Amino acid sequence: MASYPVTYVRSLEAKVKSLEKEINSLRSATGRELDSRAELINPDTSDINIALGRQETEANSTNLLYEPSPTQLPLLQSSLSFVEELKILSFEATADRHLGSSSGLSFAKLTQTVLRRLNPDKADFSFAHFEPEGGMWPQLNLPSSTSDLLDSTLFSGFRDPFMCYPSMLDGFSPTAPTEPISLPEQQVSLEGSHVDQLIRFYFAHSHTLYPIVHRQEFNNILEHVRADPQCALAQSSLCQFRLWMVLAIGSTAQCSVTLSDEHESMMYYKKALEHFEGSLDYGYMLGPNTWTLVGLGARMAIGLGMHASSTYEGLPADVSEKRKRLFFSVYMMDRVVSIALGRPFAINEDDIDVTPFAVEYDSDVGAQIDLPENSFKPSILTVPLHILELRQIASNITTSVYSHRMSASLNAEQREEVSNSLHQRLLNWRRNMPFPLPNTDAAVPHLNSSWYDFNYYLHVAMLYRPSPLFPTLPEPRVKSLGHKGVIEEAFSLGPVLATTLALLACYVAYNVAFGTDIPHIKGLPQMPGAVPIFGHLLRLGEDHASTCENWWRKGNPSTFQIKLGNTRAVVFNSYEDIRRLLIGYQNAVIDRPKLYTFHGLISSTQGFTIGSSPWDDSCRRKRKAAGTALGRPALRSYYPMFDLESYCILRDLHKDSRNGEVEISVRPYIQRYALNTTLTLCYGIRMDAVYDDLLREILHVGSAISLLRSASENTQDYVPIMRYFPNNEKSRRSKDLRERRDAYLNLLLDKVREQIKRGTDKPCISAAILKNEETKLSGVEVSSICLSLVSGGFETIPGTLTSAIGSLATKEGQAWQDRAYEDIKRYYPDVREAWASCYAEEKIPYINAIIREAGRYYTVSSMSLPRKTVTEVNWNGAIIPPKTMILVNAQAGNHDVRHFGDDAGHFDPERWLESLNPPTEKEISGVGHLSFGLGSRGCSGQYIAQRLLYAALVRLLSSYKIVASEEEPPNTDYVEYNQFKTALVAIPKDFKVKLIPRDTPVTSDCLRAAEERTREHYVEQGSWDTSMHV
Repeated sequence: MASYPVTYVRSLEAKVKSLEKEINSLRSATGRELDSRAELINPDTSDINIALGRQETEANSTNLLYEPSPTQLPLLQSSLSFVEELKILSFEATADRHLGSSSGLSFAKLTQTVLRRLNPDKADFSFAHFEPEGGMWPQLNLPSSTSDLLDSTLFSGFRDPFMCYPSMLDGFSPTAPTEPISLPEQQVSLEGSHVDQLIRFYFAHSHTLYPIVHRQEFNNILEHVRADPQCALAQSSLCQFRLWMVLAIGSTAQCSVTLSDEHESMMYYKKALEHFEGSLDYGYMLGPNTWTLVGLGARMAIGLGMHASSTYEGLPADVSEKRKRLFFSVYMMDRVVSIALGRPFAINEDDIDVTPFAVEYDSDVGAQIDLPENSFKPSILTVPLHILELRQIASNITTSVYSHRMSASLNAEQREEVSNSLHQRLLNWRRNMPFPLPNTDAAVPHLNSSWYDFNYYLHVAMLYRPSPLFPTLPEPRVKSLGHKGVIEEAFSLGPVLATTLALLACYVAYNVAFGTDIPHIKGLPQMPGAVPIFGHLLRLGEDHASTCENWWRKGNPSTFQIKLGNTRAVVFNSYEDIRRLLIGYQNAVIDRPKLYTFHGLISSTQGFTIGSSPWDDSCRRKRKAAGTALGRPALRSYYPMFDLESYCILRDLHKDSRNGEVEISVRPYIQRYALNTTLTLCYGIRMDAVYDDLLREILHVGSAISLLRSASENTQDYVPIMRYFPNNEKSRRSKDLRERRDAYLNLLLDKVREQIKRGTDKPCISAAILKNEETKLSGVEVSSICLSLVSGGFETIPGTLTSAIGSLATKEGQAWQDRAYEDIKRYYPDVREAWASCYAEEKIPYINAIIREAGRYYTVSSMSLPRKTVTEVNWNGAIIPPKTMILVNAQAGNHDVRHFGDDAGHFDPERWLESLNPPTEKEISGVGHLSFGLGSRGCSGQYIAQRLLYAALVRLLSSYKIVASEEEPPNTDYVEYNQFKTALVAIPKDFKVKLIPRDTPVTSDCLRAAEERTREHYVEQGSWDTSMHV
């Protein structure tokens, strides 16, 4: 507060006395006593009354007085000590500042109190302790709203009350209004067609440039005033000022068009000025907050050229120094206020080319020369000059560290250079602290070394905390921040250092333990049991989908939020909620989050799979290309492939089971079935005996990566500190699997290049790209599509088909097999026709019912790939913010008893049939379950997947009756069938079945016919090296 000049405070006191005289005269004229609470202690300790009014006060204006705001401080008691008084006044001033409603009165009151008690025999900033004299501090009666007076919405919606403040026109007094124009009264009336014409000119010209006044609102007020010129609204100074100013501006616009004299517009303008002071003093105007006032001062300084060195040329030294001090004071205030409130600076650093003020005493600065500073007796100006340097550093931190646009253009090395440079400037600033300080009295914070210590670490925290320059705080920067040499090199800070570091450590520890990327979402329940650092990860266990499903079934809402380490996620469980989210909000949840292990380590070379890619233009192109390759229209071109691969399943099962004599595990054959299909689509090649080693490598690596993609298996995705543990097995294994996957993907692509060179390539995705056939995809995008098909198809299709065969092999399943076989015979009396048609059509209802039920009951991807919100999602009143992780519990939704009935937990294909005799499918929308996803990120390959399942089941069930092994039976529980619950895609537990031939001669005929049809399909000429890391 010592920055307020004594003369300024005395001028305030003089204005208070002047106001007292005016109020006393008003009291005598109206015969009304003012509110006793509007009292203020004057400089001579005698009480004077203050009231906020205006020149046109009427007898009925008592209705305009308002009760004090409930936020005002209670009256100070005379028994308070001076220190307690200062604390309360400081709190009041600080509150005004942070509420943005300060008019300066609180600061003036605080300054006045301090300066009146200043002992003249002490140094400028040393104060004596004393007991206050009697008297009470005032509370001002301020209006909280004016909408009832103006009948206007102009001021509605403001956060702050409307404050009264001193006049902004020093030379204008309401008691001495501008001399009126000697014109007839009707010329200054608000009536008449001419006035209406001027109003039209205003809204046609000025309003189209600066739409300040609401037109309908203005017309309503004008009509009201014309109807009753004596009403309270017509007597309002602000109302009158607005009406006359609109006429003045409208008249000026008319004069500019008609080239007539502006005498009339000047008349209206002066008429408006008669009400200007009253409108300011009435309490209608929004009180200027600190940021507004500082910004106003900054722009006035720029307008006067105080930021440019050319302005000071030829000025006497004393005048130049005064202006520099004023300018840089405004500059420092702008930096402090703007940084504190997180708002833009009013003065651009690059626009300033004037040097700071000198450090001399005022008495040493003359009109001609500057005397040198006495280094043994430093000037008081060394302190603000040194603080100015701190504000400049803070300004650079804000513009360099917290600028998104600047940070985006810098690489890692450049960012580190920026950070180190700013840290070095802070070190130099602290080392060069003025010494000795002009006054070390503790009453002035910035004249104490602790203040410099505090500000150093405050700005170090600003520099190192997460920002656009460094969004995270990696280990090297933590080490740099806590490096012992930095502290020792700088200085010894004692208790302040320890306290600051302790607070910083507590802050970091709290955020590590309890912080999440998204704050708690109000209106959504959160499951109990979260622990520091890990959140709900420990309670979720290995099987997240089943745990969340159990929480929901215990009476909790279907939708709730959980904490996965430092990540907040919203889980959706019920079928209806999931469908509503994925269909109704499909554009809002179209994105995918990036996870450290899969996206950062495993996929760093070949790109992301389509399903895991964040939503961008590249992902859109990949989905479009995959949709074209895998959609219904493209199925016809894949008939030979379906015929060949489904034939190979039956061929090898027939051979290896010795036509049903030996129990056999079906999963390896189905894995090859799915994998060969995707390899044919992507690379135009398939695996038989030649590629057995490669087949095992792809299956092994793909399954291992699936394990690492699960949240329950990969805790380091959500607890970042675990990534830096020594001997991190997960990171090492991820890199090893990445290299092995890169090896076989590159091997496959090289094979396609070789085939193209020889002219033996088959139609496939990669060949079309390599030959540049009508494609706009990049090499990485092609790799991503092929990777998606290879790594996705061989996991989900085998899991679904293998599990379905397990259920059909049970005792209960024998009846389903018989009904399916009869339905096949109903459509194809000759089984040979069924074999010849099953890859081209899907018309057998019972087979379709089995496929739907297998997809529903065995949800192989129980917790669908996580999504991320792009925009806000209003979920039953709870606002889910952007960038929130969304977890769709497909397993819970597929077993929702409210949608699928009480038997949702049982495998029953007939739930999809309208009738059984004959079997007729129900009319449903889509596939009827959640395993393929829904909406904008649904599975692109669902049509080809269903055709693969259909062809295999028709051929298998028409050739054999499947019976479960008694020694190794299948597990048909929809949770326990999965042998690796931490895997992203379920891997069914091994089981064996016995294949009982239905009609061996007919099956043999079918196999021979299929062999003849597929003999020339995808024949590989020659061999190639499959040596690789296995």
